[in-house]
Amino acid sequence: MKGQDMTCSRFPLCAALAVLATYSCLTHNARAQATRTWISGVGDDANPCSRTAPCKTFAGAISKTVAHGEINVMDPGGFGGVTITKSITFDGQGTMASILVTGSPCITINAGDTDVVTLRNLSINGLQDHTTPATYGIRILRAGVVRIENCVIFGGTTNGINFQSTSPNAALYVQKCHIYGFDGAGIFIHSLADAKVVVTDSEIEQCAIGIQAHAGSNTMIRTSLITQNNGAGVDVGAGASVTLEGAQVSQNGTGIASAGDVTLSDSTVTGQTGAGLSTSAGGSILTYHNNKIFGNHPDGNPTGSMPLR
Repeated sequence: MKGQDMTCSRFPLCAALAVLATYSCLTHNARAQATRTWISGVGDDANPCSRTAPCKTFAGAISKTVAHGEINVMDPGGFGGVTITKSITFDGQGTMASILVTGSPCITINAGDTDVVTLRNLSINGLQDHTTPATYGIRILRAGVVRIENCVIFGGTTNGINFQSTSPNAALYVQKCHIYGFDGAGIFIHSLADAKVVVTDSEIEQCAIGIQAHAGSNTMIRTSLITQNNGAGVDVGAGASVTLEGAQVSQNGTGIASAGDVTLSDSTVTGQTGAGLSTSAGGSILTYHNNKIFGNHPDGNPTGSMPLR
């Protein structure tokens, strides 16, 4: 009986110790993630990613950063490709925060349906002249909202920004970005119905197509330059809707090619080697009568007009 009592009393103690050990591990992991982390060209991913002990790559820092947290870049460097699976901000403000990748996407976003991802002040280099350049600059597979601000994205075998989010009502905001040198589109949009894209104060050039929008998407292009693309500056597929406001579309193969719905306001379409405006498959291009369409081969005509209000 005495031995039996000792055995019985030992089990609750072991169980309690096991629970305590599990709790300690969980709380340690929670404490290991910070709301703000840091990376440096001379950092080490074995570090805690603090300002005094920074990590070396975005991939190394992201696991040590809580959801909705921020990774900041301390000094110039190349910080490697990364896959983003949660709400987070990357910010390279004040320095040359570069991502150089060959043979794969520079950044892949595969987060939750309501997650918000912000990429700010980054240089994303697909090494176009390398024997195996990157595929995508930024590939968006899933996310609620993606904001790309003040970034340079260049060189790759497919698209600069590839927006194919499977999240319902997904949104992409591109502001003050320069995108160039892709064998596909500068921005490729092919997400679920009701996807929204806003491109503001940006330049897209020297790609096969400037901006290519497919079915279900609603895109606004505002005060942006789309130039020197081999095919269309703006290519709009059936079921897609694009509005250009204060935009300049110049020196492309075709200016605006629409099989969907396009609206033009206060925009300039000039200097294409082919048509300025082109429609097919029942597409439309509507104008507010405040645009400049000249010097194309031929200029082409809007399919209708809308009154200014």
